[in-house]
Amino acid sequence: MISLRSRSSVRAEQRLRFSGPGQTAVFGLTVLLILLMMFPGQILQRRLEHAATSDSLTIAYLMAWLRAKPEDEHVRLQLASHLYASGEIYRSWHTLAPLLQSSAALEPEDRFRTAMLHLDLLERFLWTTPANSSTFLRRQSEFLETLRTLSLEPAFQDRLEHFAERAQALGETTLARRLYMRLIFSDRPQQADWYRRAANLALAENNPVLAARILLMSLRLHPDAAQTRALFLEALRFFQAGNQPAEAFKAATQHQALLENDPILLEAMARLALAANRHDLAEYYVALLLKQRIHPFGITP
Repeated sequence: MISLRSRSSVRAEQRLRFSGPGQTAVFGLTVLLILLMMFPGQILQRRLEHAATSDSLTIAYLMAWLRAKPEDEHVRLQLASHLYASGEIYRSWHTLAPLLQSSAALEPEDRFRTAMLHLDLLERFLWTTPANSSTFLRRQSEFLETLRTLSLEPAFQDRLEHFAERAQALGETTLARRLYMRLIFSDRPQQADWYRRAANLALAENNPVLAARILLMSLRLHPDAAQTRALFLEALRFFQAGNQPAEAFKAATQHQALLENDPILLEAMARLALAANRHDLAEYYVALLLKQRIHPFGITP
């Protein structure tokens, strides 16, 4: 006589066997055939493309579709993207590989997405490799070279900030700074953070003079009075650290109106002139400082 526990164990085992890989694949194919009968091909493809999750069922649908139409590059890209999102980076890589060989023939949007997925995969492979190993260095070089190539293409200009962040994360300060500078000189809406990051990267390159120039460039964003003063004082310190007081004096001339109305900046310039043995300039800034104190800005005698 079979006990109730034995019967339940048999039923549980049967349920487990039913959900094996083969049955799942067959189920996916069956559902795909049903969907194909319910929806025309293009409608079904769009539904699969816009699937909210990268679950096993969506992947099974796309795999079945690709088996039926192996030449469909768009579906191949969708499958590679869903595999990547689900963490199956090796399967994603092998699925994407044929597209990398013919990316020039892809539609612009698919080419963009293929390139970005390729970059994401290279980065994932990089961070799963032991640091400082020969494989890590090779993958790092490949990733950075791909990033540089993409950053030069017009289609990827709106990704420059993203590229700069990724380059900085890998310690590529020069590349990251150059990408931020391209953003600064682009026609995109300017962000003060770009200037700050570029200046910090210049400091990381041991180039305080360049950092000072970048900070002064950020004055064109018209920060408030307190921020303007702080930026100018910081730039002066960087010029002094780089032993380039002449550039500081040049900047002071270019921003004459700014200095004349700020006694703190005038005093800083006078001190810098004395430190640089430019007594003529020191006297000039002291005279402006005295004039400003006698006749504060906005008050006429």
